[in-house]
Amino acid sequence: MVVVRDLKLLLVSIAFFAANGAYAENWLCTFPTQGKSSWIGQEMFLGVDKKTKKAVAANAATLHYNEGPAVLKITRDTDRDLLANWKIPLKGGVQQRRAIMRYGIALNKKTGKINATGKILGYDNAYGATGTCKITKQVLK
Repeated sequence: MVVVRDLKLLLVSIAFFAANGAYAENWLCTFPTQGKSSWIGQEMFLGVDKKTKKAVAANAATLHYNEGPAVLKITRDTDRDLLANWKIPLKGGVQQRRAIMRYGIALNKKTGKINATGKILGYDNAYGATGTCKITKQVLK
């Protein structure tokens, strides 16, 4: 079972953006139909530094297995869309091989609608969820 943590506290992780003198888009996304043990989870945080293009992402599974937010690989960032993905290693038991979870997101910035997917590489199962995101743009000095 995935440990659920309060992603609002994760806003502290955006602190490494502060020295860059730009602004960051911080998104807090909710997936109300997801259970607490889902690989997508009930909340997701996305933070993007617009100047450096550095970004982080986290949901409960990422925080648990990665022991903190993951580096977000942005494939498209426009005024309308944010498309990105990240991978985290899954720590298994003694009998299990080390697996990798690949997450992907497609966020419509105009409507706040997000589609999130998760897939353990090498397995057939895939997970998906639709939710909504709220943005806070922070000017960083």
